[in-house]
Amino acid sequence: MIKTEKQGLLQLLKIATPYLIITTVYAIIVLGLEEYFGDHIYKISGQIGSVFGLAVAFFLGFRMNSAYDRWWEARKIFGELTNNTRSFVAKKGNPTTIFQT
Repeated sequence: MIKTEKQGLLQLLKIATPYLIITTVYAIIVLGLEEYFGDHIYKISGQIGSVFGLAVAFFLGFRMNSAYDRWWEARKIFGELTNNTRSFVAKKGNPTTIFQT
């Protein structure tokens, strides 16, 4: 059984509020500097997003492929275990004679 700590939304807000405030103040400062000094502070090319997206897509593709391979291997092992268990149970005779050599 999985037990989790049940904490409500208020507890989450107590933890997250300082981080939200700091992030908001930082964003306001950056945007204020951008408005005051002009567009030359940061100019991001449109290609950066596509290159980053392509890299993330490759990363996720390889990761999902390895996860599927692990799942398939576990499925084969579990199937073999099930078959062995069924054949062991299906054996007839005295159960004490099964383990004798």
